[in-house]
Amino acid sequence: MGVKQLLVAKVMAIDPVAVPVEASLEEADQIIRSTFVTGVPVVDGDGVLVGVIGHAHLAAYRFGRRKPPTNVPG
Repeated sequence: MGVKQLLVAKVMAIDPVAVPVEASLEEADQIIRSTFVTGVPVVDGDGVLVGVIGHAHLAAYRFGRRKPPTNVPG
């Protein structure tokens, strides 16, 4: 008997909360904490996905283990 595959479509968020690329790290942190998710998509002014930010990214910046990238969109 084969293992039934669970599809991403069954567990994904249909209308995810997104963070605008212009948001501060504090704003992103507040959104992540208030929505009880581990990460959120980052979108440009047209709503196009440009990245993802999560708890690990925020912690790395907060504790100085990561420098901001130089190739940010915008």
